[in-house]
Amino acid sequence: REMPTQQKLVFENDEQLNSILDDLKNNRSGNIRTRRNGRDYLALYEPLRAEQTLLMLFVPIENLIMPALQSAENALSSTDRYVNSLIPFSALLVAVIMFLAFVGSRRFVKPINDLVAAVNRVGEGDFSTRVAIKTGDEFEQLGNAFNALMPQLEEHTRVRQDLAVARAVQQRLLPEAPPDFPGIELAGHTLYAEQTGGDYYDFIPLDKSKGHRLGIVLGDVAGHGVASALMMASVRALLHGSVNTFSSPAATLNHINQNLADDLHAGQFMTLFYLIFDPQKKLLTWVDAGHDPAIIYSPRDDKISYLAGEDIPLGVDQDWLYKHDSETITKPDDIYMLGTDGLWETKSSAGEQFGKQRLENMLRQHHADPVATICQKVLDEIAQFRGDQHQQDDISLVIFRFGDIQAAALSQDT
Repeated sequence: REMPTQQKLVFENDEQLNSILDDLKNNRSGNIRTRRNGRDYLALYEPLRAEQTLLMLFVPIENLIMPALQSAENALSSTDRYVNSLIPFSALLVAVIMFLAFVGSRRFVKPINDLVAAVNRVGEGDFSTRVAIKTGDEFEQLGNAFNALMPQLEEHTRVRQDLAVARAVQQRLLPEAPPDFPGIELAGHTLYAEQTGGDYYDFIPLDKSKGHRLGIVLGDVAGHGVASALMMASVRALLHGSVNTFSSPAATLNHINQNLADDLHAGQFMTLFYLIFDPQKKLLTWVDAGHDPAIIYSPRDDKISYLAGEDIPLGVDQDWLYKHDSETITKPDDIYMLGTDGLWETKSSAGEQFGKQRLENMLRQHHADPVATICQKVLDEIAQFRGDQHQQDDISLVIFRFGDIQAAALSQDT
């Protein structure tokens, strides 16, 4: 019953007091957060019926958040208990996983190591290497495939080695260098599309008893590869065995054709251009057995002409009789070019063919150079035109130019 001691209500700032007074004036309830006697409070107020009177309740902030703090502490305590109980189980689980990983890795790594070791032995040339993988899964299938591949790889390697030998042998069938023949400047080159091919060129000094003459040959077997190389070698053997037996190029090709036709299957043939240079008579005699004509560029009158014939390729008709053509050399500075179709049929990345027009333009542009230089420039231009495209066909080129034929003939007579 004792009257409490009245206390003056003091707020932190005038804004809080003004806010309460404004709510009291408008009969509104509300709350503010304030500080009294060093403690934080939440003050809730409600206007009473009595005019200009309100009921205000001060609740310490810590009383409001205490239940939440206690709940959080309880949750943390429960979590700690669960974590402590899971640690032994987790350690056991990690140990089991590590054991399974070790066993599994042994299962997977060992077959891989066996395959790697086997591949290394094969790389050293041991094609008898085999692997024994019995895992009953994809590794066993891979091991079986490896074992099945080895005989095929050994055979493929043997074939490549044989082709390398064949290439070396065939390269020796071509001239190592042009002969030093009086009155003529010579150059020639062959690029095979594969290890071996069917293109053939040659410079053959003929029997001096029949006059000091030079045979120039360029041929192209249909197709390329091993079969074409064998046919090319056969024609070369027949040619070298008969050039000094027969006096004319037509008779020589008749002999070759008759011997060749019996040994060829349908669709096999060889085009050949065979020319004989006689410096004493200043005479060219040739047979064009289905080959493209020789291109001639005359610097004196800037004209292009051709040496051509009308005969068929070798091996097509055994009874065919070849005929030769001849002409007198009147312009010693003329440049002659013989080529196989791999030259002008070379394609760029855009599918455009090199064409004969470019070859003729190169003869015009470089006619004053040595023929060996012209030959190399043509090959370089072909390679640049082809770019990164694979060479599709064999390429052969022979270029020659006559010099002082009269002096050459006199030196031979001497």
